[in-house]
Amino acid sequence: LPIFHTFQAHDPFDPIPPYNETFEKSDQFPSVTREHLWNEPRGPEMSAERAEIYALRYDQQLLEFDEELSAFLDSAKKLSPKNTVIIIASDHGEAFG
Repeated sequence: LPIFHTFQAHDPFDPIPPYNETFEKSDQFPSVTREHLWNEPRGPEMSAERAEIYALRYDQQLLEFDEELSAFLDSAKKLSPKNTVIIIASDHGEAFG
């Protein structure tokens, strides 16, 4: 029974190459942690630039996860396509103000 489990949608958002340059590269905040988010003003008080950088790191990390999940699903299809049940569950997303 193969299991695929990941924490990539949780901090720290520290995408590895080549994902860290996907969409856009910013040298600011190459890694975004929960502390960064907690210490930021919420809502309209958060600067648009900072919110974009945080969301960028999150999106980069999710792209890496998407590709890993795709590879897992392709493998599952090849192993036993008629006798395979795949259950996908998640807890929550992140908020960037």
